[in-house]
Amino acid sequence: MTKDKRKLKAILKQAIAALPEKTYLFHIDRDDELRPEQMQQLLTGEKDAVMEEVTEHFNDSDTYPIDELLNEAVPDEDDRESLKEDIDSMQQFRDECYNRDQSTPFDDLLNNTGRIMVRFHILDDKGERVEQDGDSWRWDDAQTEAEGKKLAAALGFPYEAIKADMDELTANASYGGNLCVLGYVDAKELGDAIEHILRNEEKHRVKLTFIDPHILVHDGFNGSGHDVDIKGEVTINFGAKEMRNRIMCVDAKGAGTGYSWSDDIAGVVKTAYEADPTIELL
Repeated sequence: MTKDKRKLKAILKQAIAALPEKTYLFHIDRDDELRPEQMQQLLTGEKDAVMEEVTEHFNDSDTYPIDELLNEAVPDEDDRESLKEDIDSMQQFRDECYNRDQSTPFDDLLNNTGRIMVRFHILDDKGERVEQDGDSWRWDDAQTEAEGKKLAAALGFPYEAIKADMDELTANASYGGNLCVLGYVDAKELGDAIEHILRNEEKHRVKLTFIDPHILVHDGFNGSGHDVDIKGEVTINFGAKEMRNRIMCVDAKGAGTGYSWSDDIAGVVKTAYEADPTIELL
């Protein structure tokens, strides 16, 4: 081993020894959060894909923190330059920085996301989305009542208990659409529920119980619908199959879930739809 190689090895050893036990290579600003399309991926169980995208994005910004760690570990400028000029030695130093990295960019972004608008689809006994038929302006009283009874039953209510709400819903959602619970919910809590399912997709399920929820009939293709708020409880029970079939859709522009009720169609005040469903991990 030449003298220069021995010196370089000593510099690298010094640099690694001077590293802190824990490093933090990725900084997340308070305003940084998951984008709507990333949240939609998460809600369909594609957490790994979102984490990979987040990691790739922040990998492009790791040069500065690693340079700072090198500056602290090797105060002598000439020694630092020698290390930087040797590709293998610098890669070893970078690897050590990564091995000690405690950054959690995905978790931090999810925490920062706060509340998001989500459409929770009501499913029938076959696992299919419950839909209101279209052209309600053509219906007679018997047809209106039949459709109202269908929607009320899907929500778990006798028709007479929410008749006025169902009549309003069917009359105003004249193009029809999917029956949903619409809620401005905590992204982190929903993410934790998804994580529960991903730990055992064959067995784990989640049950959400909404109190006095907003009920939406939503046509994301034509950009129409109507929502009402009802008194009582509505439960949503789902596992991996329903999750991947988009039982939950982020209701926001850019989420890739059709015209959103919140941003594209009605332009609602989201805080008015704030919901904190009880979450049971089954």
